[in-house]
Amino acid sequence: MALALKRFSSPTDFVQSSALFIKDVIRKSAPAYLALSGGKTPLPVYEALANDPQFDVEQAEFFLVDERYVPLNNQDSNYVATVKAFSAAEPFFSDHFHWFDTTRSIEGALKAYEQELEQVPAGSFDLLILGLGLDGHTASLFPGGSENLETERRVLHVVNEQAPTPPVRDRLTITWPLILAAKQILVLVTGAEKEALVKELVSGTKPAPEFPPAKLRGHANTSIYYLR
Repeated sequence: MALALKRFSSPTDFVQSSALFIKDVIRKSAPAYLALSGGKTPLPVYEALANDPQFDVEQAEFFLVDERYVPLNNQDSNYVATVKAFSAAEPFFSDHFHWFDTTRSIEGALKAYEQELEQVPAGSFDLLILGLGLDGHTASLFPGGSENLETERRVLHVVNEQAPTPPVRDRLTITWPLILAAKQILVLVTGAEKEALVKELVSGTKPAPEFPPAKLRGHANTSIYYLR
């Protein structure tokens, strides 16, 4: 099945359509299991979802796709940003949110998250949300990390040598076996500067070691929502 690309020119339409996509999955799959990507792009979508009066947070369990290995109160923490985005759904959201516990050692955080993932039926998320970095990464799986692309582990410690804010280079992420097992994947992308990346994802030929999202071409149900 070809990747389904939907383009948007209005930020409002992009956010509302993305939130509706997520809400529909929750309604149809309840209890639904969702994996949420970090980064700036999905945050307005999460906020719109949390503020929707028809959104029932107690019908879903939410997991983080990846995290920077920083304290839980750090401004670069996906945990912090995600909880803030879903603040309208508190106090219930936190009861249904699973994250990488960076108060532990890296190996301890990975082990604890593996145990959290045991809650996901058959290891298959109903919906997994991804982004697309300017360097061609998705989740925290970066170009050139071939050993990270082929691992059979479901969670991994990744050292990003090109981290934008050194020395914060350690990341914790789910990996391709778990990503590709998802029933549906939604890739959220914004910015004219990512036009070439979207084109490469949809119809390009770069191999996964050079462009990790290339692995999504083999997934049966992936949608791309792109706000240019």
